[in-house]
Amino acid sequence: MVAEDNRADLKCPECGTEAPEGAKFCANCAAPITATDDRKSRKAARKAFKKKTRGEPKTIEPWALKAGDTMGKVPRWVKIWVPIVILLVIVVVAGLLVVAGGHTPQAAIERYLDSLQSGRYKTAYDMTLRQGGKFGTFDYFSNWQLLQNETLGRLESFSVSKLDLSSRLLGRLVQPEPSNGEAYVATLNYKEKSYDVKIFAVDDGGSWPAQSFKIKLSEGPTAAIVAPLGASISIDGMAVGRSEENKDLKEALMLGHFPKDFNSAVDYVRALLRTAENSVINVRSILTEIDRVAQDVQGTLERLNTGSVSWQQILDAGDQVVSQSRGLASDIARDAIHVYWIFGGGDDGTVRARYTRVEPGLEFANLPEGWHQIRVTLSGMEPQTKEFYAPETATVTLDPTTGTEDDYKAVVQNYLKARVVSFSTLNPTPLFATSGGTLLDADLAHVSDLAATGTHQVSQLVSLKFTNFKVLTPDVATVDTEETWNYTVFKGSTPTSVLTNQKTKVVYTLRLGSDGRFKAIESKTK
Repeated sequence: MVAEDNRADLKCPECGTEAPEGAKFCANCAAPITATDDRKSRKAARKAFKKKTRGEPKTIEPWALKAGDTMGKVPRWVKIWVPIVILLVIVVVAGLLVVAGGHTPQAAIERYLDSLQSGRYKTAYDMTLRQGGKFGTFDYFSNWQLLQNETLGRLESFSVSKLDLSSRLLGRLVQPEPSNGEAYVATLNYKEKSYDVKIFAVDDGGSWPAQSFKIKLSEGPTAAIVAPLGASISIDGMAVGRSEENKDLKEALMLGHFPKDFNSAVDYVRALLRTAENSVINVRSILTEIDRVAQDVQGTLERLNTGSVSWQQILDAGDQVVSQSRGLASDIARDAIHVYWIFGGGDDGTVRARYTRVEPGLEFANLPEGWHQIRVTLSGMEPQTKEFYAPETATVTLDPTTGTEDDYKAVVQNYLKARVVSFSTLNPTPLFATSGGTLLDADLAHVSDLAATGTHQVSQLVSLKFTNFKVLTPDVATVDTEETWNYTVFKGSTPTSVLTNQKTKVVYTLRLGSDGRFKAIESKTK
């Protein structure tokens, strides 16, 4: 009987559900369970339970109460250290993300430019990927930065964004993918000028989050077209060599002579393929330049819509676009001329034509993209210094000094005097001291013709005007003239023909002889 009463005591006083021995709460309704026979005590317990749960949901899931019961058994050290560990993990992950944010390609470029802005050139130089050559030394790098500061003022601000290689005009990829690294465009705002430049970030090892990058400053060659042949060229104060013949173009010009047999045809095809591979006629390069100008125009418009730059910087950007447009027009015109030359146009077999068509200059493999200064010098010529933006082609043509022009004038005048005397006296001796080459041959033949017919020619130079002087090499130059002549041919003392007021435009080619004196060797009437 007592056992039955005790068994009854282990029933829930609320719902009557049987509870296991030792249970403190009902598994069905979560009411407290007591083992007493005291009905008043059980009633009081029920009232206390109801008061405690007043305002709470009427039903509480048993699993919640079991969880609460279980939590009551969790050790105190677990309750303290588990949240701390979770918080530490969150802090470490956030720290790694912050570190990773400072080790992106763009962040590396921004650190490089910040070093330039602060004048820490050695720090900036150590971040660069040095590819050797004349433009890979610290001396060049620091002198280049100092020259920019001297000419453009200090670097005041900059911005960096990912470079879109697709064409804004053609809707397809015209700019080649970089050989390695990721391409970015940086807008550099100097005190006196602003310009955009491509900069490349190259993977230099490491792993996430502390990945390392090097800065590459050039991608592709930069050409300098410099006349006359043999002129000394310096870039940013560093001597880089003398202008020389364009060997690719020289070989391409031979394509105008078509093959006559099978063996010659094979060589012709090989030369044709080499011409297609080199930059003598590079359609892709022109398309890239067109798109580059379009992007620069777009960049100028974007700057106009922001208040972060001054009007002067916007005007400077516009000037750069105009300059690049001129360069693009020159590139297109030069390629068109190359095609004309390749198929024989403009080649009259003269020394002048040969030297005109070699297009002298130099190509620079590692010149950093951006602002540069080129200086060209040659003895007897006016030196010239000009700014340009690599990889834009720099074109420089030197003009002779006044003294050099006077020397060329004297050569032409002496030749004309000798010709007048020789044609009048039929004595060609004066011609040998003032002329040579095909010009001397033609004049000697004319003297012989006069002597054979028993005549002589009296020539009167009414007017002589020098219109242009062009130095092709230190040893070869051309002089353009406008001449007016009167001619009278005599047989004995009797005039047989008279020509008056004969106006001609002539280009004379002068060459330096072994005796150190210039002579007229060719002439071409325009």
